[in-house]
Amino acid sequence: MPIKRNVDGFSALPAGHPLANVDIGNEFKWAKYFEDFTGYGLGQTTGDDHLLTATNCTETLVGPTGVYTMTLAGADNDLAQWKPTNAGAFQASSTKRTYFQARIKITVATMAQTELFIGLASAQTGTAFFAADGASLTMDDAIGFYQLDAGTTVGVTMRENDVSSTDSITAFTTAVWYTVGIYYDGLKATFYVSPADGEADGSDMAQVAQLTATDTVSVVKPQLYIKAGDAEAKVLACDYIATYQER
Repeated sequence: MPIKRNVDGFSALPAGHPLANVDIGNEFKWAKYFEDFTGYGLGQTTGDDHLLTATNCTETLVGPTGVYTMTLAGADNDLAQWKPTNAGAFQASSTKRTYFQARIKITVATMAQTELFIGLASAQTGTAFFAADGASLTMDDAIGFYQLDAGTTVGVTMRENDVSSTDSITAFTTAVWYTVGIYYDGLKATFYVSPADGEADGSDMAQVAQLTATDTVSVVKPQLYIKAGDAEAKVLACDYIATYQER
């Protein structure tokens, strides 16, 4: 029986999904970083391909599908920042497409006075990543979702050489899962968020914002960041985090 080809392509995703018309099934065409935490090693050692920069944070891993959790101890300015070390460096351009997706849950008593970043950013830490007062981003380059200390909404940004374009979206709710996605087509970045406790694969994500200025074209890495702006234990959990970039 001959193999039949559909010139229009096939997709297991609904029409509104950012990857519905992207040929990500051809793995040779895409550079990929996918961390599902199923074989993840806690307690970073020399040679690990991940790094946790933290102050008063405990990292745990639970099954059955590998949920990585960073739990702050409960003091003001406790923080946790996770990123790859030896892998996962991406650099977008006007001729290449980039896609980021993560499934995350933030658990806090008060969402205000919680600093957050989920997305791709330059490999900086401390006050070179977020200002000491939590009132602004300070990383050189980024494309992702963020919240400032005392913020009441979540922001989205494209940031290059300390210059940002931004927009605001509805704040995340505590203790529920969200799948977030970013699709950069070389001209604009479109941001997606699932409903609270929506589909784990992001198939129900909806567009929440779009940015067309300040394209992030420097080298960036997938990152997760949470910092306490008050004396309160805060938790950031991640089921998976992934980045795909067209070769």
